[in-house]
Amino acid sequence: TIAKAVSVLRAGEKVIVMDGEYTENLSIIKSYDEADSFVISAQNAGKVTVNGNVAIVDSSNVTVSGINVNNTAGNAAVVVNNSTGIKLDSASVSAASGNGIQAADSELTLSEMKILVPGVGLTCSASVMKVTRTLFKGNTKAISSEEASDLLVTASVFSTCGSGIYS
Repeated sequence: TIAKAVSVLRAGEKVIVMDGEYTENLSIIKSYDEADSFVISAQNAGKVTVNGNVAIVDSSNVTVSGINVNNTAGNAAVVVNNSTGIKLDSASVSAASGNGIQAADSELTLSEMKILVPGVGLTCSASVMKVTRTLFKGNTKAISSEEASDLLVTASVFSTCGSGIYS
């Protein structure tokens, strides 16, 4: 499983995930200095789907690249809490119900993402967020920023969302 590979990785190592669908929840608790970052990457961007959710907690310098998350549980598909230097790129977050990405007390960068959920696309609380080249589609609110979050959004699109950025 992806979770097993993540559990044994050390600083500076990289997990390459083979194309396919994986039904599991990922819990990532890894903390490294910037020079020894930790990467989980799809062999081919967009060809890997995790049917479950992803939690990145108490972590630093973690990148998840090219891995789609399809949440089937109705809560947030991706949760980032008390973490810094987290990057999500080149993938999609989808769900039949619930929210997309929830970040609290964290530093998170989204790049070239597609957030396709019926709830709130991105919720950030007391966090530093950078969002670039990201599509928010079909969300009740694309982005909800609260509790003094720093938010920078560039070159992103809000399509058929109830509202764009709510602060």
